[in-house]
Amino acid sequence: MLDLNIENQVNELLSISMKDVIEKVHSESTEPEIRKTWEDAKLAEKLENILVNIENEYKEKYKDILSKNKYVVYVEKRLKPFTVDEYEYIPSEDCIDKDNIDLDTVDEFGNPVINIKEECKELIEQGLAIPSLDLYKREVLEDFFNNLEEYKKDLNYNEYVNLVKTEAIKVVNDEFSKALDLITNKYPEHERLTWPQQKTEALAYKQDPNANTPLLDNMAEARNVPKDILADKIIEKAMAYETISGKAVGYRQLAEDMLNGVTTIDELNNVIETLRGFKNKFYEILNNS
Repeated sequence: MLDLNIENQVNELLSISMKDVIEKVHSESTEPEIRKTWEDAKLAEKLENILVNIENEYKEKYKDILSKNKYVVYVEKRLKPFTVDEYEYIPSEDCIDKDNIDLDTVDEFGNPVINIKEECKELIEQGLAIPSLDLYKREVLEDFFNNLEEYKKDLNYNEYVNLVKTEAIKVVNDEFSKALDLITNKYPEHERLTWPQQKTEALAYKQDPNANTPLLDNMAEARNVPKDILADKIIEKAMAYETISGKAVGYRQLAEDMLNGVTTIDELNNVIETLRGFKNKFYEILNNS
């Protein structure tokens, strides 16, 4: 069974996924915060793979010994006396010489001295001793968490840059759409569909009062507004919207160009900080319209 510390580490890391990375990109998180979450998500993927394969790896590693009729299973490990990083292994209960237990005898670390049966000692000397699956699992996971920084060196950071670029473009597009929706959502969808035709007929009428303008004619009649005045209003509103949307489109395309040009983490960091201001630019356009 895993000790509580290792189990907590496992659960904490496995709680992080690529979904969290995407959420970070779409929030106000900084690039280092996004990168840390991505690294943890990739390490979580590696940990999941370890957990899935650990039992098969155990059986493969010790298959020669497991095929023997007798072998010793270690169920625990502890520091050797007078060392800081050397361990000794405690065999399973089957190997403990229960007839020669001295509860009053402890080693220099206060650990009880365990007497091993001679039969088990012989098997250990023959190399027929392996950790239990639980102990093996714990050792593998301890090694994993002790070497996280080394695992990070093997991560493909180009994958990270491309993921953040893709999601950052979505953020820019979302903000662009939200900004322009503040204008267009004031009007029903079916009315918005007539805007191009309204402009076309209004311009045609201004050039030639005898031009065929059925949409403009019906609008003027229904609103009881002179046709020339209505045409002027349509052209004025169309030009205003084109000015607003044109600037917004320009900023959106600039942001996308900046992101598409990113190739390194340092460039990505600088661009993300710049992109934080594009949301304000979109709304400044609306406020000044």
